[in-house]
Amino acid sequence: MRKLFRLIQRIYQLWFPKKVKPQEERPSVLYTPEYVRDFPDDPCAHIVYLLGRPGQEWLAGVVCPCGCNELIELVLTGEHPRWTLMTASNKGVTITPSVWRTVGCKSHFFLTDGQIRWCR
Repeated sequence: MRKLFRLIQRIYQLWFPKKVKPQEERPSVLYTPEYVRDFPDDPCAHIVYLLGRPGQEWLAGVVCPCGCNELIELVLTGEHPRWTLMTASNKGVTITPSVWRTVGCKSHFFLTDGQIRWCR
């Protein structure tokens, strides 16, 4: 029964996607990487926190750009779901595929070249 409810909920989300608010359409600030041993208790916006060594990152954390201030943790190694991280000194951080929160604010966005690109 629970799986059926999730399937119906997913179909509803595909047919009726979240509307983009006007405030989300403004240009975003450049997101930069910062290597840490553990995620901070009070994370800052516009920083992608990386656990691991350069080239061997295994976990990334970023404050949700919608303004809810939740820390989103993204696994960079292992099985599904998994994200890929690319950094460029002059362009910022790129994380693929998109980040889609299924709880809370339900934000859906790409982080490309340090910029947030909202999905519609």
